[in-house]
Amino acid sequence: MACSIKSRSQRISSKMLAYTKHDPSKLVVDLEKIDENENGATSIHTSPPGITTTEGPGATCESRIDTLLLDSSKPKQTRDFCATGSISATASQQLRCYLVNKCVFPDTPATKDAEGRGVSDKSFLEKASEKSALSNLYHFYSLYSARKYVEQFSNGITIISLYLNPVPNSNAPPIEHSIFQVMKEASLLYCLPENPFFSSQRLQATYAHCGYQCLQTIQPLSDEELYDKIRRTVPNKHSLQVLEFFLVFNKHILKTNFYQPTKVRDVARGGIRIVMRRNKEMYSINQRMLFDENYNLASTQSLKNKDILEGGAKGNRRHADPKLNTWNQEDAEDTADMTDWTALHTRDRNMGEVLHHWKECRDTQWSPTMTCMLGLKEKEITEVQTGGPDGDLGSNGILLSSDKTVAIIDGSGVLADPTGLDREELVRLAKKRLTVANFDRTKLSKDGYLVKVEEQDVKLPSGEIVLDGTDFRNGAHLRFKADLFVPCGGRPEAINISNMAALFDSEGKPHFNYIVEGANLFLTQQARLFLEKRKVVVFKDSSTNKGGVTSSSLEVLAVLTLSMEESVDLMFFKDGKPSEFYQNYVKDIQAKITQNAAAEFHCLWKVHTRLQGAKPRTTISDELSSTLNNLQAELESSDLFEDVPSRNGVMRRAIPKTLVEKIGLETLLKRLPEAYQRALFSSWVASHFLCKYGVNASSVDFFHFARDLSK
Repeated sequence: MACSIKSRSQRISSKMLAYTKHDPSKLVVDLEKIDENENGATSIHTSPPGITTTEGPGATCESRIDTLLLDSSKPKQTRDFCATGSISATASQQLRCYLVNKCVFPDTPATKDAEGRGVSDKSFLEKASEKSALSNLYHFYSLYSARKYVEQFSNGITIISLYLNPVPNSNAPPIEHSIFQVMKEASLLYCLPENPFFSSQRLQATYAHCGYQCLQTIQPLSDEELYDKIRRTVPNKHSLQVLEFFLVFNKHILKTNFYQPTKVRDVARGGIRIVMRRNKEMYSINQRMLFDENYNLASTQSLKNKDILEGGAKGNRRHADPKLNTWNQEDAEDTADMTDWTALHTRDRNMGEVLHHWKECRDTQWSPTMTCMLGLKEKEITEVQTGGPDGDLGSNGILLSSDKTVAIIDGSGVLADPTGLDREELVRLAKKRLTVANFDRTKLSKDGYLVKVEEQDVKLPSGEIVLDGTDFRNGAHLRFKADLFVPCGGRPEAINISNMAALFDSEGKPHFNYIVEGANLFLTQQARLFLEKRKVVVFKDSSTNKGGVTSSSLEVLAVLTLSMEESVDLMFFKDGKPSEFYQNYVKDIQAKITQNAAAEFHCLWKVHTRLQGAKPRTTISDELSSTLNNLQAELESSDLFEDVPSRNGVMRRAIPKTLVEKIGLETLLKRLPEAYQRALFSSWVASHFLCKYGVNASSVDFFHFARDLSK
């Protein structure tokens, strides 16, 4: 009777706990008792079979057992049971129970022990439990364990016994095949890096990891040269066999669709980031970051390309030869100097001179739009900027703004003046595309200073001594305070989880009230959310850094639609002067950039206001970009493009007016490939629809929107 009362009491306690801590519509059991001396533990919780949960009861149960109890110095016996049925007729959840007991070994191990009795727990053969990594593995193959036992022995050996069943209604292969894969991959569990890439597809991840390590240590070679190098270098035949397999595998997959892209679109664009090295150590560090940095840049590019027809792409190059370091900055976001050379080289070959980037057509619309919405006076706002007047974005930021800039940090050094840097001198540098190292020091106030990266032991007006100019430059973005911070250049993750707290003073007040992230990946996602949580207004890169891609996309559009004769007549400079068509086309591009920036700003602002700040602007921006890209992909493959009136109506709006009036819409569409037309059509419809109705728009909203496309 006492046992029955205790059982009823436990069930009532479980229900009360579920209603207070979890979803009241579900019965959630989450009970755990660990012996204070760590001699044992009992855990009972609800668990869906065959699914690795990341939150809720049981999400960290096995990892806690790993950390706290499965210690070789204190061996434990673990038993795990999963109920075959649901908790009750009204609750569909299943229960899982873990029982952990301290092992009791024989006082005197047997010298000859073929059955392992001398090193096993006394109850091993009578009742004979796994580590969480293994459950992730068999969950991947749609299996779940009805029972499992982990037995530890005094000689350091651990035996894991599993009773596996297929997950009901899954599309998994026959269970014997799945179990065979689990057995094959189990040996990799505890010898591979612990990160999300290795949590499921371990064979593929292992191959990728080995290939990446190989690329880090071997210079580009032909198949024959690489095989010869391997043959002369490997220490034994076994290693040679493994590496030979890599060569054979690579040779064959190049003829298949193994590398078929899944994260880019057929029509894509992106720039090339060139990273200079100042010494061998920095080159080595940058080289190790190459893949991750380029992948993240391409991902960001796909988000910020949401207003244009091209998907995201990115290139990355590291210079190892110091002779190639013709620029002073360590990181060149754009390749303007190279484009200058290309244009001049083209002109020297009597092909005319083409203006290769649209001046004042960049990403500086956000700051004035934001100040207008907040009711601020731009001339009274203090600003700190990274990325100097030599850069594309930095120079346009100076030329188009009228705020009080108190500091600029670029590849050449740190320029600061608490009274405000001389605007006329900054404009001079911006027009000539010169770094802050060329600033006229006589234009500084008594409290202003310029510290170049090559300088040492510099005394600031405050009396502080700067020992090394490069070190000072690298951390300068964390020392200044202003109303607005605009990163226009710099290395990725310059503000990250390890230094983001430095942007707040001892009283918790932020150094900046507003951050407009013009440079790609200047802040990590954790840093953005951390800053927003502490009331800093942050607009992330994929929203604010998209003017340049719009400009270059429309430049490519002109190249695709104009004949050679028309290009020479309309786009080339004559006697150093642009044609009327050229000037009007630039104005069209400027207008589109302004419209796109204003539309996204107001969309983010409206959603954030409607939610009363419950969701960070960073998250809203990501959701808007992802939703827009997904809608764009759906529209591109839909039959809406086949409706000629709607298609022509969209194209007439999407293509700059100057180009349509000069060449004619019918001629332009004949010259544009169909894939290009579909991409242009879908990008315009998706961006304008979502910016008008928001990410939560309904099918009815799209019906009304699509009805007016032909107008």
